[in-house]
Amino acid sequence: MAPLTEAPNPATPPTEQEQHDLVAQFIEDLQAEWDKEVPEGPTPWWHFWGVHVTCHKVTLFLLNCLDFLILEVDKLLLEGKAKKGLVLSVINTLYDYIVQGALPIWARPFSAVIKHCIVNIVISDAIDFTVAKYHNAIWPKPVT
Repeated sequence: MAPLTEAPNPATPPTEQEQHDLVAQFIEDLQAEWDKEVPEGPTPWWHFWGVHVTCHKVTLFLLNCLDFLILEVDKLLLEGKAKKGLVLSVINTLYDYIVQGALPIWARPFSAVIKHCIVNIVISDAIDFTVAKYHNAIWPKPVT
């Protein structure tokens, strides 16, 4: 994955427009990376029995993006809640791009509820967990 920013420059924080442009480019890069992994595109509606994108592949891709995105957004000179909001908005956009097409036809009526649970609960808590681990460096140490 291409970095979201170069090394941070504390003297000149990026403007809001520059941040928006960086994030938009980052989302496009992630979507292109996903398209390389799953080149067939979404399953046609009449193939409700044959979803070619597995839940495992989607989850692994989103978690890798989340981890990388947290590190990249941490370089931007924003406050904590603004960083988390930025990460959530990127993951929200990626979710719409990746998961909506991967849902089987019988689950699509529940897509808004599923999205709310995954993005606003699971991903939000995962961001807090990951940031705490990176900042506090409290990883389990092997017992000797």
